[in-house]
Amino acid sequence: MSRSARWTAATARSPRPLANYLSEAGLNRARVHVEIEWLIFLLDNSVLPGAPTLTDAERDYLRALPRDFGADHIRRLGEFEAVTRHDVKAVEYLIGEYLEAAAGKSGRGDDAAVPARGRPYFLYFRGHQQPGVRADD
Repeated sequence: MSRSARWTAATARSPRPLANYLSEAGLNRARVHVEIEWLIFLLDNSVLPGAPTLTDAERDYLRALPRDFGADHIRRLGEFEAVTRHDVKAVEYLIGEYLEAAAGKSGRGDDAAVPARGRPYFLYFRGHQQPGVRADD
């Protein structure tokens, strides 16, 4: 049996398959988790000028992204990475898109507080722009 086949067989039997952690998808899930927790920390500790603190519901919404990370997120990261040519930047864009989706669901639009807006994540936290978004938008 090849080393690869032994590793696959061993990880498949484990209670929490190692492939969930030792794969590109696992790495990206961890990256999303770290970025989300960092954003929560910054907002909860008033590090971002003018940004509000988060409600419990907003924290729960943010933490759902890494918890529910799946095939659609992996596909979307691949699409972002094809544009950015940078895997970590693709994670930032995925989070920004997730925040923009919250604005659409809430109906509060661009005047809503973080995390119902994706732009503070880019403008305050990272200082970079989402593909196709101008700084003056």
